Amino acid sequence: MLRRKEFLYFDTEFTSPIKNSDLISIGITTDDKRQFYAELTDYDITKASKESRQWLSKNVLDKLLLKGKPNNSFMIDKNSNTTYVKGNTEFVRNKLWMWLEEYKYGIQLVTDCGAYDMVLLQNLLS
Repeated sequence: MLRRKEFLYFDTEFTSPIKNSDLISIGITTDDKRQFYAELTDYDITKASKESRQWLSKNVLDKLLLKGKPNNSFMIDKNSNTTYVKGNTEFVRNKLWMWLEEYKYGIQLVTDCGAYDMVLLQNLLS
């Protein structure tokens, strides 16, 4: 168990920079080198404009790491200290809460785009 507040750095990919956007993936890394990576399977790509869908297809969807994994997958790579999750929002939410339980002494969330990333993370956790 960790005994100090930990910084969690995270980034998300999402369907569109509008209200009610859906989360596609989230990556989190910490100062102690733990990592959490999740891909959601229940996002609605139709919320994005045609141009955004084309961009997402080329720059996000084609590069997802867990494309070949079955839905509701959960894996831990002990070599890289990374937790990989693929599933619907509820499945990912539950696995993320389990991963966060390690941080009994608090966390500080850090992202480069709080206007989108923080809102999407809050929605995922609620």
